[in-house]
Amino acid sequence: MEDWTKEFYKAMESVAAQVEHAFGDIAREFDDWVDEWVEVSEEFSAQVEETLRSTLPLDEMAAQFDRYLQETLDPLFELYLDLDLDFDGTGDDADPFVPVTYVPPSADHNPACIGCQHYHGQTYGNNLLVCGMHPYGWEGENCPDWESDKFQSN
Repeated sequence: MEDWTKEFYKAMESVAAQVEHAFGDIAREFDDWVDEWVEVSEEFSAQVEETLRSTLPLDEMAAQFDRYLQETLDPLFELYLDLDLDFDGTGDDADPFVPVTYVPPSADHNPACIGCQHYHGQTYGNNLLVCGMHPYGWEGENCPDWESDKFQSN
Protein backbone atom coordinates (compact mmCIF):
# COMPACT_ATOMS: atom_id res chain seq x y z
CA MET A 1 0.00 0.00 0.00
CA GLU A 2 2.94 2.32 0.56
CA ASP A 3 4.02 1.95 -3.05
CA TRP A 4 0.93 3.58 -4.54
CA THR A 5 1.22 6.62 -2.22
CA LYS A 6 4.86 7.06 -3.19
CA GLU A 7 3.91 6.77 -6.85
CA PHE A 8 1.07 9.25 -6.29
CA TYR A 9 3.43 11.83 -4.70
CA LYS A 10 5.97 11.31 -7.50
CA ALA A 11 3.22 11.87 -10.08
CA MET A 12 2.07 15.03 -8.24
CA GLU A 13 5.65 16.36 -8.11
CA SER A 14 6.03 15.64 -11.82
CA VAL A 15 2.78 17.47 -12.61
CA ALA A 16 3.80 20.42 -10.44
CA ALA A 17 7.18 20.63 -12.16
CA GLN A 18 5.54 20.50 -15.60
CA VAL A 19 3.03 23.21 -14.64
CA GLU A 20 5.83 25.37 -13.20
CA HIS A 21 7.83 24.90 -16.40
CA ALA A 22 4.80 25.78 -18.54
CA PHE A 23 4.11 28.95 -16.55
CA GLY A 24 7.79 29.89 -16.79
CA ASP A 25 7.62 29.52 -20.57
CA ILE A 26 4.46 31.63 -20.70
CA ALA A 27 6.05 34.32 -18.53
CA ARG A 28 9.15 34.42 -20.74
CA GLU A 29 7.02 34.69 -23.88
CA PHE A 30 4.93 37.43 -22.29
CA ASP A 31 8.10 39.35 -21.30
CA ASP A 32 9.38 39.05 -24.86
CA TRP A 33 6.03 40.26 -26.23
CA VAL A 34 6.03 43.27 -23.84
CA ASP A 35 9.63 44.13 -24.82
CA GLU A 36 8.67 44.03 -28.51
CA TRP A 37 5.59 46.15 -27.87
CA VAL A 38 7.64 48.75 -25.96
CA GLU A 39 10.19 48.87 -28.78
CA VAL A 40 7.47 49.31 -31.43
CA SER A 41 5.70 52.00 -29.41
CA GLU A 42 8.99 53.88 -28.88
CA GLU A 43 9.67 53.77 -32.61
CA PHE A 44 6.14 54.95 -33.36
CA SER A 45 6.34 57.83 -30.86
CA ALA A 46 9.72 58.87 -32.31
CA GLN A 47 8.18 58.91 -35.80
CA VAL A 48 5.20 60.95 -34.59
CA GLU A 49 7.50 63.41 -32.82
CA GLU A 50 9.69 63.76 -35.91
CA THR A 51 6.62 64.32 -38.11
CA LEU A 52 5.28 66.97 -35.73
CA ARG A 53 8.65 68.72 -35.53
CA SER A 54 8.96 68.82 -39.31
CA THR A 55 5.40 70.10 -39.91
CA LEU A 56 4.85 72.34 -36.86
CA PRO A 57 7.31 74.91 -35.53
CA LEU A 58 6.82 73.77 -31.91
CA ASP A 59 9.89 75.54 -30.56
CA GLU A 60 8.82 78.83 -32.12
CA MET A 61 5.24 78.37 -30.86
CA ALA A 62 6.50 77.69 -27.33
CA ALA A 63 8.72 80.77 -27.45
CA GLN A 64 5.80 82.91 -28.66
CA PHE A 65 3.57 81.56 -25.88
CA ASP A 66 6.29 82.26 -23.31
CA ARG A 67 6.67 85.84 -24.58
CA TYR A 68 2.89 86.30 -24.45
CA LEU A 69 2.75 85.09 -20.84
CA GLN A 70 5.62 87.35 -19.85
CA GLU A 71 4.04 90.37 -21.55
CA THR A 72 0.67 89.66 -19.95
CA LEU A 73 1.52 88.40 -16.48
CA ASP A 74 4.65 90.38 -15.59
CA PRO A 75 2.80 93.72 -15.40
CA LEU A 76 0.12 92.06 -13.25
CA PHE A 77 2.73 90.66 -10.86
CA GLU A 78 4.44 94.05 -10.66
CA LEU A 79 1.11 95.71 -9.90
CA TYR A 80 0.38 93.15 -7.19
CA LEU A 81 3.80 93.61 -5.59
CA ASP A 82 3.41 97.40 -5.71
CA LEU A 83 0.10 97.20 -3.80
CA ASP A 84 1.93 95.88 -0.70
CA LEU A 85 -1.19 94.21 0.72
CA ASP A 86 -1.00 92.14 3.91
CA PHE A 87 -3.72 89.50 3.61
CA ASP A 88 -2.15 86.99 6.01
CA GLY A 89 -3.06 89.02 9.09
CA THR A 90 0.46 89.77 10.28
CA GLY A 91 0.23 93.53 9.80
CA ASP A 92 -1.99 96.20 11.28
CA ASP A 93 -4.50 96.04 8.45
CA ALA A 94 -5.03 92.36 7.58
CA ASP A 95 -7.51 93.05 4.79
CA PRO A 96 -8.28 96.54 3.54
CA PHE A 97 -11.80 95.53 2.52
CA VAL A 98 -13.00 94.06 5.84
CA PRO A 99 -12.22 95.81 9.12
CA VAL A 100 -10.90 93.30 11.70
CA THR A 101 -10.88 94.03 15.42
CA TYR A 102 -10.17 91.92 18.50
CA VAL A 103 -12.83 91.50 21.19
CA PRO A 104 -11.48 89.92 24.39
CA PRO A 105 -13.74 87.61 26.40
CA SER A 106 -15.21 89.16 29.52
CA ALA A 107 -17.68 88.39 32.27
CA ASP A 108 -20.43 89.91 30.08
CA HIS A 109 -19.41 88.51 26.69
CA ASN A 110 -18.26 84.88 26.26
CA PRO A 111 -17.25 84.24 29.91
CA ALA A 112 -16.74 80.51 29.19
CA CYS A 113 -13.89 81.51 26.84
CA ILE A 114 -11.75 83.43 29.34
CA GLY A 115 -8.27 81.90 29.31
CA CYS A 116 -9.07 79.38 26.55
CA GLN A 117 -6.39 78.74 23.96
CA HIS A 118 -9.03 78.26 21.26
CA TYR A 119 -10.55 81.73 21.66
CA HIS A 120 -10.21 83.69 18.42
CA GLY A 121 -12.20 86.83 19.20
CA GLN A 122 -11.82 88.56 15.85
CA THR A 123 -14.68 90.51 14.30
CA TYR A 124 -14.92 90.52 10.56
CA GLY A 125 -17.15 93.42 9.64
CA ASN A 126 -19.86 93.05 12.28
CA ASN A 127 -19.45 89.28 12.75
CA LEU A 128 -17.56 87.97 15.79
CA LEU A 129 -15.82 84.61 15.35
CA VAL A 130 -15.43 83.25 18.87
CA CYS A 131 -13.59 80.00 18.05
CA GLY A 132 -13.48 77.20 15.51
CA MET A 133 -15.57 74.77 17.57
CA HIS A 134 -18.21 77.30 18.64
CA PRO A 135 -18.24 80.16 16.12
CA TYR A 136 -20.95 82.03 18.06
CA GLY A 137 -19.61 81.15 21.51
CA TRP A 138 -20.68 78.73 24.24
CA GLU A 139 -23.95 79.46 26.03
CA GLY A 140 -23.17 77.78 29.35
CA GLU A 141 -20.52 78.42 31.99
CA ASN A 142 -18.22 75.48 31.17
CA CYS A 143 -17.36 74.88 27.53
CA PRO A 144 -16.55 71.19 26.83
CA ASP A 145 -13.71 72.23 24.47
CA TRP A 146 -12.04 74.70 26.86
CA GLU A 147 -8.28 74.28 27.14
CA SER A 148 -5.93 76.50 29.07
CA ASP A 149 -3.95 79.08 27.11
CA LYS A 150 -0.39 77.92 27.61
CA PHE A 151 1.01 81.42 27.10
CA GLN A 152 -1.28 83.12 29.59
CA SER A 153 -0.55 82.88 33.31
CA ASN A 154 -3.71 82.54 35.45
